[in-house]
Amino acid sequence: MSHTLFEVSWEVANKVGGIHTVVSSKARTLVDRFGDDYVALGPMLLQDDTNSPAFEDESGFEDLKLACRQRGVTVRVGRWAVLGDPRVILVGFSGLFEKKDTILSGLWERYKVDSLLGEWDYVEPVVFGHASAIVIEEWYRLYTEPSGQGAVAQFHEWMTGSGLLQLRQSLPQVGTIFTTHATMLGRALSATGKPPAEALAGRTPAEMASEIGVSAKHSIEGTCAREADVFTTVSGITAAEAELLHARRPDPLLPNGLDLEWIQELASRPGPAEARKRLEAVVEAVTGEPVGDAALICTSGRYEFHNKGIDVLLDALAMMEGSEGRNVVLLALVPAGTAGLRRALRGRLAGTEATEGSIGRLTHELFDPEGDPIRQRCIERGLNNASGSRVKVVHVPVYLPSSEPFDMEYEAALAACDLSCFASFYEPWGYTPPESIALGVPTVTTDCAGFGAWARERNLGDSDGVLLLDRVGKDLSQVARELATMLEGAIDGAPPATHEACLATSRQLSWASLIEPYIESFDRALEIGTARGLSSAPRNILPVAPTEVETSLAPRLMGFEVSARLPEVLRPLERIARNLWWTWHPEAESLFADLAPQLWKATGQNPVAVLRRVYVQDAKAKAEDPVYRERLEKVSAQLDAYLAEPPRELQHMGETVITTDRPIAYFCFEYGLHASIPIYSGGLGVLAGDHLKAASDVNLPLVAVGLFYRGGFMRQALTATGEQMAHEVNLDPVDLPIEPMRNADGSLVQVQVLMPEGRVLLRGFELTVGRVRLLLLDADHEENDPSDRRLTRRLYAGDHEDRLRQEIVLGRGGVKLLRAAGIDPGVVHLNEGHAGFATLERISGLVREEGLTFGEALEVVRASSVFTTHTPVPAGHDVFGEDLMRRYFADSANWIGLPWEKLMSLGSDAHGNGCFNMSYLCLSTSGFVNGVAKKHGEVSRDLLKDYWGGFLLSEVPVTSVTNGIHTPTWTRPGIARLLGAGNGSARPEHFAAAESVNPHALWEERCTARREMLDMVRNSVQESYVRRTDDPRVAARAMAGIREDALVIGFARRFATYKRATLVFQDEERLARLLNDADRPVHFVFAGKAHPRDRAGQDILQRVFELTRRTPFLGKVFFLEDYDLSSARLLNQGVDVWLNNPTRPLEASGTSGMKVAANGGLNLSILDGWWIEGCDGRNGWAIGTEERIYDDQPRQDQLDNQSLLHLLETEIVPLFFEREADGFPRRWMERVTHALATLPALFSTDRMVEEYAERAYVPLAAEHTRMKMGGFQVARSRAARLRRLRRGFPNVCIVAARVGDLTELTGGDRVRVEMDVQLADLVAEDLCAELIVGHSTHGPDLAGASHVELEPTGEIHDGVQTFSGIFEVRTSGSYAYGLRVKAKIEGEGLRGSSSMMRWA
Repeated sequence: MSHTLFEVSWEVANKVGGIHTVVSSKARTLVDRFGDDYVALGPMLLQDDTNSPAFEDESGFEDLKLACRQRGVTVRVGRWAVLGDPRVILVGFSGLFEKKDTILSGLWERYKVDSLLGEWDYVEPVVFGHASAIVIEEWYRLYTEPSGQGAVAQFHEWMTGSGLLQLRQSLPQVGTIFTTHATMLGRALSATGKPPAEALAGRTPAEMASEIGVSAKHSIEGTCAREADVFTTVSGITAAEAELLHARRPDPLLPNGLDLEWIQELASRPGPAEARKRLEAVVEAVTGEPVGDAALICTSGRYEFHNKGIDVLLDALAMMEGSEGRNVVLLALVPAGTAGLRRALRGRLAGTEATEGSIGRLTHELFDPEGDPIRQRCIERGLNNASGSRVKVVHVPVYLPSSEPFDMEYEAALAACDLSCFASFYEPWGYTPPESIALGVPTVTTDCAGFGAWARERNLGDSDGVLLLDRVGKDLSQVARELATMLEGAIDGAPPATHEACLATSRQLSWASLIEPYIESFDRALEIGTARGLSSAPRNILPVAPTEVETSLAPRLMGFEVSARLPEVLRPLERIARNLWWTWHPEAESLFADLAPQLWKATGQNPVAVLRRVYVQDAKAKAEDPVYRERLEKVSAQLDAYLAEPPRELQHMGETVITTDRPIAYFCFEYGLHASIPIYSGGLGVLAGDHLKAASDVNLPLVAVGLFYRGGFMRQALTATGEQMAHEVNLDPVDLPIEPMRNADGSLVQVQVLMPEGRVLLRGFELTVGRVRLLLLDADHEENDPSDRRLTRRLYAGDHEDRLRQEIVLGRGGVKLLRAAGIDPGVVHLNEGHAGFATLERISGLVREEGLTFGEALEVVRASSVFTTHTPVPAGHDVFGEDLMRRYFADSANWIGLPWEKLMSLGSDAHGNGCFNMSYLCLSTSGFVNGVAKKHGEVSRDLLKDYWGGFLLSEVPVTSVTNGIHTPTWTRPGIARLLGAGNGSARPEHFAAAESVNPHALWEERCTARREMLDMVRNSVQESYVRRTDDPRVAARAMAGIREDALVIGFARRFATYKRATLVFQDEERLARLLNDADRPVHFVFAGKAHPRDRAGQDILQRVFELTRRTPFLGKVFFLEDYDLSSARLLNQGVDVWLNNPTRPLEASGTSGMKVAANGGLNLSILDGWWIEGCDGRNGWAIGTEERIYDDQPRQDQLDNQSLLHLLETEIVPLFFEREADGFPRRWMERVTHALATLPALFSTDRMVEEYAERAYVPLAAEHTRMKMGGFQVARSRAARLRRLRRGFPNVCIVAARVGDLTELTGGDRVRVEMDVQLADLVAEDLCAELIVGHSTHGPDLAGASHVELEPTGEIHDGVQTFSGIFEVRTSGSYAYGLRVKAKIEGEGLRGSSSMMRWA
């Protein structure tokens, strides 16, 4: 019966070990038998250019892809680039991670597979196996079953076993084969140094599996062995082992064969002579000596130090080192966790460094070189690659083929050696010895290996190329002696076997000779499955609904657009429109508004759209208007002069550290630059936009990075009941001042980021903000899959996983975009944790391109990174679970040189909770961390203190830089002109003139601003009522209530619970009396959006909206829908009072009140965020006190409500309506002018940006420069010291502490302190022993803490050093003290310093 053969392995198109070679080399033989009915399935893993599989996608199979996607599995169908070109399905299983508990519980319920103690290395392959079964089910349903075929599925190893068990339930008619190449328990037991049968020592396999921590793997392996229709293995050794451990003997045996032609083909890349030359060049570069006639001995394979016999091989070589004979080089091609080729080796191979003396044994940097077994054994045995030594060891810890250091296939390297040696203690088969023979290279194997036993059964010996080492029943030292003798004989004189003899032996191992047992197993499984399928209930086949195509006689019209052509004299408008400089220069803005007023309004004040659509007659009229032309010439000249100003260069101690070639790179998730470019949602984006504008104004070399959200942020619309509806916008780049980034040859700038389903192609766009470039990444184009296109579609859209994907694009993609643009930043500023992955991508570049270790690269990145946190609450920090992180960062070892546990530690606090916190990642990788107001700095220290577990609260290295606003953008032009800004653009320095401004003129300007703002309110409310077909009678009453002489109080911000939008309504009757006083009218204007996923925020918004329609408040309280930057400007400029009443201390900064102050409005705010610094009692009002009175929030809300209403009733409303005879509110205006004089200049982004430059950008850029000097020597030195400290500090402890008499102390008394410290492997100079003393706060801190460093005194006894010092008591009071010792680390904020601290 014809059938489909599915073969499932973790090593299909994924090189891990020998199974990869088995499956790939067997493929051609199976394709010859089955054609395209042979389908191999392997994992779709995160793979970059350095480790991507040899795989080419096939077109089609859309029905399979859709069916699998609907079940949470993604697939790629294609051809594996090995002989036979077998069809392969790469299975993307990470979408099932969230269902892992269901999968594991199902295994228990159906088969009693005990997964309870299975960790990630168990869970991940189990999920893959389950996903593979889903793919097989869908393939069978779509292709196999309709053709009337049967099917067999072979599953290799326990790692795919869950798929076998799933198929037993879902497709019983499919025959199943389970092949174990080595039992999990057998391998683990052998690593103890005893054969499995001996190691059990009377215990059951389940008991032993539990004892050594492999119970889950043993459980699923045993279940598969018993449940499979056919159970097979590779050798008699493993068959006996499987029967012992799983109570079923595998039958038939399936020895691993060879595709001799394919091996020879690989060995020719390059040929033997060239391969030998390359090997010798690397060996000579590592050892510093010529190879000469030394024998090259190769060992390779999985890094199982004892099981693979690496230990006994090194022992044998050590014995040879002590005797005369031919020189020997051991080439250990044994993969380990690496961080790239060693810089010293790269330099030697390139000829840029002298080849003098040994540089050790390793070709690559290891994650943990000190814990490397080969290194340790070589040191113990004296194999140090010393000059003149007979034996040299070179460890190449990467899989071949690899571009570094050899640039050749593994088979080519093996063929270039004289001998291979695989002295295994545990080896179910052993694929590498037969490979060696097939390449004509004699090999050493053992009687513990399946291949060795196979060779002995056939009487193969030395002359056949098989040197068989007896290990059974012998101790390690005896085996080492015999191996040394065997090796001496093999390299002394002629080879033990000729090339031809080896090839003759290998022909017995060809797949042509060994395939029949496989066919037998397939046939047996097919027969069993078919019989089972006939006896099972028939499947219900769902009918396929016919698809009909409807036609119509109605006209079908296709749209197209024609852009306007401006008269030549107006062409400068195009250049002005494409630089957002116009957004803070009113004279420039007015050019577009006057060109086509109606169109200006209709396009949302979008100059690019206006210029594309302007009517010919309008453009012609302005071209013929001399006044307009003069205005245009003037503005164009101003822009030219602005851009022509020489770039500023920032220096540190006389050295230039920040230039246009080495700028600041500013990363943010959103940018609020203008209402016509809605790639922002709120305060974070508006602040970022102001940051760019201020950087441009002060001529700071800065380039920004963000995402191009074609769908922007949501447009808001409310129903008649106040329910928020979110509508998507659709931004067309042709209507925006945005340009695609291009390379020198005109091609589009594109970068790629890796996602679980494959690569996502990101295009670069550029916005010009004055002198600043804003680079935006865009995934929404036709070259990406639909699921990937939505990556950058909308801001803050989608679920938690979508957020992670967007942050990967911003961080990793953003750094790649900078590289593609040729920008090498001196400092990187991470504005909130969303951009944290940028630090990992920067580290990756240094690891790959500069040959640094991860630790060295981290020092460089940390020295040049700024992190600004904007949230005062834990929920504001993005935190991702380990399952989700594994889906997207499982390949971290490949591209960043960091094993999984250490990657996760970068996003964990001192306690570790299994989640990855983006803010913690930024703390780990940044040298300057700040909050956005002084109070927020304090709050952030408390919020982030767990990250620095050993620090006092006041020592947590988080500072603050208070936010500001870009005054030219936000200040009303009329106000600006009164302050002396003739062009209507108010710079911070203009506000110094505020108190000399004519107060009557200022009042008139304020009244005009209020009228314009109320016109906006009137129009907005009217339009909202009409749009939602609301009651026109209610609308008429609302409109009728608007009075231009009213005191207008504004409240506009994101609707979140802590913002307390309903606080003023807590006493409705009292508020109603205030609002309904006809002689002193008061209006409230509310605006803002709730996050689409914030149900509580939406409920608050709905409550406010409902109140605006109630009789006491209708026509007095208004809600502005779809609040954006345009309405924000009018509201900020027109309100009299700005209300801000968040829950203390949850306002990070708040900048809307700053904008109001820059327009003569007065703030009425809780003392939180910026207002603590800004309020002086005369420039606004404070609600309550800085500290909360009640711990109970409802009680605190009641108190704050009463304080707020009391201020309105007794101070604010009376003062506003206190008028002189001419109606002028003199005392009110005194507050207004004082607010203008004291607030805007201080709370400006000019001040903020200059403060960042002085305190962060320049010092960090200087440190960055220092780190890179001398080939990153400073970074290398610092990282080396940190490694030494981290190794030694865990054994440091405080043995004893002695403090002088603390009773009856008075001022001036001196207290002696001593501390005895066990130094372990460190020296006294590595440590700082100190007394910390200060006034008690009854908490985790000291007020006014003093640090008294204790000096080492006396001799060291038994590794214990005494440190002592004197503390002088200066003032009276209640004190507390502590004694601690810590590692001396450059920069107290460095990650890990809190873990290198001990308190007495």
